[in-house]
Amino acid sequence: MKTVVTILTFALSAIAVSTAHAQASCMKDCDTNAKQCIAKHSKADWWGNKIATPEGEKACQDSARECRRNCVKQMSTK
Repeated sequence: MKTVVTILTFALSAIAVSTAHAQASCMKDCDTNAKQCIAKHSKADWWGNKIATPEGEKACQDSARECRRNCVKQMSTK
């Protein structure tokens, strides 16, 4: 009986770690996509520095927020 409880404990721990890793990976993808989005919606100033346009920055923030929401939803349904 003690062995069964130990095995179940390890199995549940592995599932929890796997879920946490998947969520962290999803969030990291959201951050990467947000950075790429901002780079895509940026203009170079007179000195060559990339500056995000206000509209582009807002669109990227909204997209990143939605992506994170989807990550949380995805993890809560598993």
